[in-house]
Amino acid sequence: MSTSDTNIVNEIDEVDLKILNKLQENSRIGYEELGQSVDLAESSVRYRVKRLEELGIIKSFVSVLDARKLGFGLLVFAELDVEAGKEQAVAQRLTKLENVVGLFSVFGYPDMIAIILARTNEELTEIFDRIRGIKEVHKMIGILVLKTYKDLVLTVPIETTQKGI
Repeated sequence: MSTSDTNIVNEIDEVDLKILNKLQENSRIGYEELGQSVDLAESSVRYRVKRLEELGIIKSFVSVLDARKLGFGLLVFAELDVEAGKEQAVAQRLTKLENVVGLFSVFGYPDMIAIILARTNEELTEIFDRIRGIKEVHKMIGILVLKTYKDLVLTVPIETTQKGI
């Protein structure tokens, strides 16, 4: 954790953590209901949420969609071996591909992991061909997900009994 991240953690209290937990459960919860759940007035909750956004702790409020029900039946993790020092350039190109829904630079092998959604094998092949066409990508291994046991929604395991994220 960087020094600036540590400073931000020090700016939040247990009530903030309770608010964050509630928002992770349901980002559409109203300020009044949220306030009741943490024993604060609506105006206080509204202020705290705004402050948590300004601190960058709350990045956005999103709807979680069922990709399969929208026709995206293929979920693939692609391991990418990237030319040393070229991760940023590759990342800039890959983030422009709408089917790349997650992208991570990682320690060890591989250098990067991309999460890809596709509707058909043909569409997946096109995406792979585009990635293989990036000269700085030396090798790519695709891992097809057969069954999902826990969805990709990233929830932060916040402990409200101790300070820290």
